[in-house]
Amino acid sequence: MSLKDFKTNLEALLLADTDLIAWVEGHFGAGTTLTVINSNRPVANINPKEMPALIFELDDGESNITVGNHRQDNAVALAVAIGWYEQNPDQAFIQRIELPDLMITALMRDHTLSGAVDGAWIDAFNA
Repeated sequence: MSLKDFKTNLEALLLADTDLIAWVEGHFGAGTTLTVINSNRPVANINPKEMPALIFELDDGESNITVGNHRQDNAVALAVAIGWYEQNPDQAFIQRIELPDLMITALMRDHTLSGAVDGAWIDAFNA
């Protein structure tokens, strides 16, 4: 599977997750949906009107080369974030504390992305 297909399948999985949908609607109102932002730009440059958003960023990759067997393995991280605008710091904390478990649970529902990859996982999360 190409990186582009991986991103497309992951995006579809997250956007269809009922718990993530419930989180968005519970905090931002019924009928609110996540927009998708494909970005390698500073979060400060994202318009608050685009939020809440599922933000994808492509990290730098690394390559492992085996010359004798003509093999090259590549690894790259696809960073995924949920971005939203909340003026109240206490409310933002309440919203934020729920996200790691929601994202992990969503991914674990189909960590092979319908058999397209051996496994996708959450490597780390940041506040």
